[in-house]
Amino acid sequence: MSQKLVCLLGGSGFIGRTLTRRLTEAGFSVRIPTRKRERIKNDLIVHPTVDVLEANIMNQSSLDRVISDCDIVINLVGILNENKRTSFQKAHVQLPKQIVAACQNNNTSRLIHFSALGVSENAPSNYLKSKWQGEEEVKNLEKNDVEVTILRPSVVFGKEDSFVNLFLKIMTMFPVLPLVKPTSLIQPIFVEDLAEAVLTILRSYGRTGNTYELGGPKTYTLKKILKIICTSRNKRRLIVPLPDFVSRRIASLMEMMPLKILTRDNLLSLGVENTTTQNFSKIFKIEPESLESYLQKKAVPFDQHNRKAKRRGYANR
Repeated sequence: MSQKLVCLLGGSGFIGRTLTRRLTEAGFSVRIPTRKRERIKNDLIVHPTVDVLEANIMNQSSLDRVISDCDIVINLVGILNENKRTSFQKAHVQLPKQIVAACQNNNTSRLIHFSALGVSENAPSNYLKSKWQGEEEVKNLEKNDVEVTILRPSVVFGKEDSFVNLFLKIMTMFPVLPLVKPTSLIQPIFVEDLAEAVLTILRSYGRTGNTYELGGPKTYTLKKILKIICTSRNKRRLIVPLPDFVSRRIASLMEMMPLKILTRDNLLSLGVENTTTQNFSKIFKIEPESLESYLQKKAVPFDQHNRKAKRRGYANR
């Protein structure tokens, strides 16, 4: 295992940083391509077996170069909102297609591809539909004797996430919290449990070639999650559920802002249950952390985390 080299695409993000640490602790070498090496290298080069390369992975020749000599490729790349630089089709469909070609060109033996819960060919949102199309692209590798594993995680939470921390930030700023899609069902998973599932897959070829849906031990409505977050910080806030027509109007306005906190496509995704019937803990022999337990025992206070993130110079993802 100590000789295995993992190419971690999207490794500079929230999940990627946790996975990098866990992989190096388990004896893997890790290669992380990024567009801005100087900005993130101090956060990721925490071990002599981590190599951060400056590369544009959307370029096929550049992608071939970073995957060269790697035994395993893990694709974490994903976007929640489109912008001028990239689109769902580019990040979720075109890139997986290029990864397939790069793995074939370099005789890579294994690929772990991160998708999302709720994907389907006829999904209501472009995000979920493009994630499904990406899955179909990477399945082509199975025809070339490459071990392909697809992971569909629910919303992932942890110290540096963009989910809990977004609500924490809003909660500190406003006494009244308008909430879209309050009854949406979510089964959030702790980032360390997600990383453990990846390591379990890497330790056993018997778990490859499958699609796993990964959710935490409890299912919540979005309103319940917000209540739990407020309670964890001893904050009383009035939560105001918004009707769909108001939510769509707000999302339309927010789409015009530089920082897209909410879009109409996000609302369509929230209309799909973010849950699974697969028994995550039984499959991977993990006792998963619940959101309440994490917030009560392990969460770093938001102001402390915010100062730490500011010093490091990166935004939460």
